Amino acid sequence: MSGFYVGGKGNKSDNNNSNNSERFYNDEQLEGINVYFNETEFNKYVPRCILADINCTLLDTIKNKPLSNVFHPNSFVYPRYSGSSEINFSDGWYSPESCELVEFALDEVRKIVELCDSLQGFQLCSSLGEGTGSGTTSLLITKLREEYPDKMLHTFSVIPSGYTSDTDIPLQIYNCVLTLSYFAEIVDAVFCIDNEQLYQRMRWSPVSSFKNFNKMIAPAMTAATSSFRFRGDLNNDMRRFSTNLVPFPRLHFLQMNFAPLLNFEYIMSVPSLIHELWFPKSSVSVVNSLAGKCLSIFSIFRGNISQGEVDDCMGHFTDTNSSQFVEWIPNNTSSRVYSIPQHKFVRSAVMISNSTSFTQTLQRLLRQFNYMLSRKAFLHYFEMDSLEFTHADSNMSSLLNEYQMLETT
Repeated sequence: MSGFYVGGKGNKSDNNNSNNSERFYNDEQLEGINVYFNETEFNKYVPRCILADINCTLLDTIKNKPLSNVFHPNSFVYPRYSGSSEINFSDGWYSPESCELVEFALDEVRKIVELCDSLQGFQLCSSLGEGTGSGTTSLLITKLREEYPDKMLHTFSVIPSGYTSDTDIPLQIYNCVLTLSYFAEIVDAVFCIDNEQLYQRMRWSPVSSFKNFNKMIAPAMTAATSSFRFRGDLNNDMRRFSTNLVPFPRLHFLQMNFAPLLNFEYIMSVPSLIHELWFPKSSVSVVNSLAGKCLSIFSIFRGNISQGEVDDCMGHFTDTNSSQFVEWIPNNTSSRVYSIPQHKFVRSAVMISNSTSFTQTLQRLLRQFNYMLSRKAFLHYFEMDSLEFTHADSNMSSLLNEYQMLETT
């Protein structure tokens, strides 16, 4: 499995509080380390990933962080003539720097793939609000699909919000909708991370920074990949994961709920964990995860927890809240327990759901997109045919109708 981190928001992080000396490994943890790491001849594990951006300044910043020695030098990819990060989709797709960046990234991908024993697919992390994270990511997944048509493509995608934007929000809305239109057709699964929800969760914090946001996002992302990294027969590879969670090919936009959120040392009972997973504030994807109906759910529990207790509590909870599930997909919930606790947590859980509540995000984006497009506002920033905007609007409106139709079925 290979990972990409594309664009400024995909690469910008807070590594200042890392502690390289605090490492606890056992045989079970090391058993699946080759899923994301390559072992060198010096018994060192190197992440199988690529960090790509038009702006080499951000990558140079990461190189100066404490964790920079973890990555292989070739993991940092940028064009020969690096400039400022692109601000819109057309720049990220059509500019010479972006095309060169994608070619350099694909060259590194081919080298990484040659070292894989059994490649499952690719995971990409990017922000859909900026030009590189939207346009360049769309170009990259198109090339990956052409070159590796039988491999899985999963993305962790940050959806923009006016509350947290540090650039022009109108351009971010255009960028996001144009990218989601590509994702609906090409990608196999999209893990949505909505800045609107993150802001609502953190707005009472005295400082809303990348550090606080990452404390919410990182545990959910690492928990969501547990089934790939630890021993088990449930959703243990990317294809099975998508097969069990995605009933229809286009409806592959997944939400993540994590518990306990930010309460690292708090030991919760299994019923309390399950209850908090359904609480809207535990979501990193949508503002109200209870607003729609669930098509499928996969829950992962970490720590000293009994699988039998989880099955009993999940069964009781789903029976009590049967109205939250579609009736025409039987046995659409599953759960798995991994005894290895998550870093800094005693007990934790993540719920990955395919729910019609994603319509909240789609409606918000399309409402803003159509309002600007009807007035042709800010289109002069995009060197693109207007038909591309019309196609994206039509495609995402069709996706919204598909979700809404399932909600009323």
